[in-house]
Amino acid sequence: MFTGSLDPVSNRADWRVTREVVDDDTDARVDLTGAEIRFEVRDRRSCSTLLRASTTDGRITIDDTGTFTVAFSASDMRNLAAGIYDVGCIIIMNGVTDQFILGTVTVLDGVVRP
Repeated sequence: MFTGSLDPVSNRADWRVTREVVDDDTDARVDLTGAEIRFEVRDRRSCSTLLRASTTDGRITIDDTGTFTVAFSASDMRNLAAGIYDVGCIIIMNGVTDQFILGTVTVLDGVVRP
């Protein structure tokens, strides 16, 4: 499980998060075929989910063996004020749910308005 801070992002640009899933025992990439992956960003004070992505809604794609990408558009990101948000990601595979990411992301005001 990754714990900590993701790289800062702008609230005026697309945000893509690509991660590699590796077996801790063998260091081999995990075959994510059939996995459901969910990723959420929530407000730290209200605990309200502000951004949500999953493999079922197409915002998360499995790119290759052991890698996936979460993608939010610039219009999605404009809904976030500058600040620090909680981030979580789970992977559900073969009936088992694993916490993959548990941390924070800093959103910066991108200044330029469309």
